[in-house]
Amino acid sequence: MINSNVLDFYINRRLNLIEIHSKGEVELDYGDILSFDPGLADALQSDPDGFLQLLRSRLYERFINLNLEAKDIDIKLTGITPHVMIKDIGSKHEKKAISFYGLVVRRSEIEPVVEMNKYHCMSCNREFIVSSQGKPASKCVFCNSKKIELVDSIKRDVQYLDVQELIERTEPGVPAPKVKCILTGSFINTLLPGEIVELTGILRLVQSQNKRSTNLSKLIEIRGIKKMQIDFNSITLTDRDRDEIIRFSKRPDALERFANLVFPDIYGYDNIKKAIILQLVGANKKRTRAGTRLRSNIHILLIGDPGIAKSRMLQQVSRISPKAIYVSGKSASGVGLTATVEKDDYVGWTLKAGAVVLASGGIVAIDEFDKLDDDEKSALHEVMESGTVSIAKAGIVATLIADTTILAAANPKYGRFSIRKRIIDQFNIPPSLLSRFDLIFPIIDDVDVAKDERLAEAILNLHRNTGSTEYDPSFLRKYISYARKLNPKLTEEASTAIKNYYVEMRKTGASSGNVAITPRYLEGLVRLAEAHAKFRLSDVVELEDANQAISLMKEMINSVLKDPETGEVSVDILSTGMTSSRKSKMDAVLGIIQELVGREGHASKKKIREMAKEMNIEERELEEIIRNLINNGDIYESRGGEDGSYSLTNI
Repeated sequence: MINSNVLDFYINRRLNLIEIHSKGEVELDYGDILSFDPGLADALQSDPDGFLQLLRSRLYERFINLNLEAKDIDIKLTGITPHVMIKDIGSKHEKKAISFYGLVVRRSEIEPVVEMNKYHCMSCNREFIVSSQGKPASKCVFCNSKKIELVDSIKRDVQYLDVQELIERTEPGVPAPKVKCILTGSFINTLLPGEIVELTGILRLVQSQNKRSTNLSKLIEIRGIKKMQIDFNSITLTDRDRDEIIRFSKRPDALERFANLVFPDIYGYDNIKKAIILQLVGANKKRTRAGTRLRSNIHILLIGDPGIAKSRMLQQVSRISPKAIYVSGKSASGVGLTATVEKDDYVGWTLKAGAVVLASGGIVAIDEFDKLDDDEKSALHEVMESGTVSIAKAGIVATLIADTTILAAANPKYGRFSIRKRIIDQFNIPPSLLSRFDLIFPIIDDVDVAKDERLAEAILNLHRNTGSTEYDPSFLRKYISYARKLNPKLTEEASTAIKNYYVEMRKTGASSGNVAITPRYLEGLVRLAEAHAKFRLSDVVELEDANQAISLMKEMINSVLKDPETGEVSVDILSTGMTSSRKSKMDAVLGIIQELVGREGHASKKKIREMAKEMNIEERELEEIIRNLINNGDIYESRGGEDGSYSLTNI
């Protein structure tokens, strides 16, 4: 029961009527009401409809007494406690005020609905208003005459949301619970899919869309919204936590030790593990003078043989990060990864967020990356470069924030990875997407007796010595959270080291007719150096940070961008599978064949060898180029044998 006298006293003491009238809204804080009068707070929570109706009528009266225009006030609620979990919302909460945390996964268009219908009775000549919630009026409420006509409707705009339980609060292996919410008034268009929010509202139980079903559907009428941030930056640290973090950072082997704590059951791959730690820390968030956002996320791709712990690395990272989603390329769809527009039987077209939007501010670990459909891979280009997802379908045009780090793993097409074959031929990943990864690490399961003995011993030790580690996962999260908040500045010394390495690589490539490194990798070096400085808890990026970044980049370049036969380094290896110089020679040989075919009708092998020799193309290299041209479908062998000839496929 609401005590109207106490409510009047609260209005007089705590509310600024002039300000409320000017804004057209008032925000009621449950905590403030609880401190004023617990009974009044209990009335708000148990009977919010009655409370808000009485408050609205009292405000009307106050406005009139103050010679102000009597107008409807938008009443918002915040701070209802305790919070409930979405999975626990049920009939016991009907018509009560509740608060809960959730992740917006889908948003509808604005839907105009009829709230009240106004009728005129032709028998008694009276007008009456009835709610549109039930069936249309069939008779006059005054004289029971059925001679009535609809003269007007009171309409309002609404918008529907699907809100999902937070990722970190969802039980493993269980689908995340969802609840449908309805927005009205100033709340409309204030939320986008992917946003984490604290919502306050009133639970309504409404008839299911299936008319034959006796089940009721849950619909929460939102009365308060507070946007939240649940990621590494939201972790609270105590003074004791900070002391422990700073003490750990001063260890000479801090990064190596930390990597082994994050991956305690994975032997070897030291540089890969260190790179993933730097990925979790991330680079500085910054914008250019023109306001363009510069990418701070470090994207990493692991490629190689099956069964060598790639998936385990991804799963472990998903457990360490407070905001992470692990997906498999076999089961993920473009919708599941980015965003889409879907038709909903209840509310029409809706905007639905995928994994990279839902994990914004965190990390998405994509296993079986090579198994993604081409459309899904194309959708990741924008995410990895600009941190957004743009969509324009069914009249809905939106750009969603997807400030998400990508850690991916891929297996070779034919089961085993070979360093002698082109990477582009072994993995079903487009070159344009490969170039967006800061680091690509091939992991090869080669036979090495000494290495195999150490690996076997490490695995056996793991099975013999199970139990807790020296540091629990919460410390690891806190350390990363502390490091991520830093914003170290590049020193002149570090800048010079990165610049010199970049320029030297460009010169080396140019001397052999190749482009060894592009500005995209230069930016990647800066991101890695900043992340390493942040991990050291330093305010500046020093030479050692630049050297660590260069070391990781060198490892990738030597294993991914270097031609195993010629030793030449070229970014074209990722796009064409060969260096620029090799591509030039292939074009030259194709030109020779075209010239001979145009002049003689065919290209004899003898003349091809003679002309190629004049261009300093060795015979062994010529044979490989001819083989590639045949495999590419550019030429075919029209006559076999030593004195045979080639012809063009398309003349």
